[in-house]
Amino acid sequence: MNKKKFDKIATAWEHANKFSSIQRSCPELVAAGEKVIPWLLERLYPNPHWVTTLRAMVDNPPEIPKEVRGKVVDIRNLWVKWAVDNGYLLTSPRGKATR
Repeated sequence: MNKKKFDKIATAWEHANKFSSIQRSCPELVAAGEKVIPWLLERLYPNPHWVTTLRAMVDNPPEIPKEVRGKVVDIRNLWVKWAVDNGYLLTSPRGKATR
C-alpha cells in the first residue's frame, strides 16, 4: 500500500466513524500490516481513536496502566513512545525528539 491509498482509506474511515461512540479498527489498514504504522501514528494527533487500529495490528502493544485508561492524550503519548522504542518512529509525529 502506498501513502496515497493509505490516505484515501484513512480519510474515508475517519469520515464514516466521525460521530460513532464505538471505536472500531479499520480492517483494510490492519490487513496492510506494519508498513502503515508510521502513517497511522501521524494521524493520532488529530484523531487519537486510531489506537484501536494500531492495537489490532501489533503483537506487542504498549501496556495501558489503569490510571491512564480513558485519557486519550496520555494513551496517544504511550503509543508514540512505543513507536520510538520499537523503531517505527525516530521522533514524535510533531517533530519533537523523543529520545
